[in-house]
Amino acid sequence: MMSSNQSIYVMRLVFATQRSVITKFPHIIFEEETDQCSSLCYHLLRHCASSVKEVREEAIASIYLLMRQNYESVGSFSRVKIQLTIALSRLRSDSSDTRKCNDAYLKRSLITLQNYAENDKELASTRFPEQVKEVSKNLFMIMRDTVRMNEVKQDKDSAMRIDLMYRIAKGYQNSPA
Repeated sequence: MMSSNQSIYVMRLVFATQRSVITKFPHIIFEEETDQCSSLCYHLLRHCASSVKEVREEAIASIYLLMRQNYESVGSFSRVKIQLTIALSRLRSDSSDTRKCNDAYLKRSLITLQNYAENDKELASTRFPEQVKEVSKNLFMIMRDTVRMNEVKQDKDSAMRIDLMYRIAKGYQNSPA
């Protein structure tokens, strides 16, 4: 249901169901060797770039819950962090299809993600809010540098391309921690 276009009403129900499953059965996503987390992160991140505000809000709330549940289940959210980075890479791989990844909407969603973490009183005394902020910043930097990389592909400035490749690689390297 998340991979096809649906009405806002249906998407709200899908997101609510997905959040319920994550809350009741976190082991399915975080402890078993499945592609569930990967697929979920991809579709949620894709919806975070939606032009429909309600869909973005539901998607980023789901990502936040996914991170939080992963953190509470195993003490970190490294699996979600890695999968979000891979999902961003997949979304950005076809930059010609702006329907897949609208940078402005995705940036707003990442800011909302940081706000959720800052206002989460239950986890305020942990490193969780700081880690969420780092992940958001890293995803945004990868996104920004990838856009710049696509812009300078036609340029003859190879030093700029190399610098951007290095920064993108560093962004991906920082993701698993």
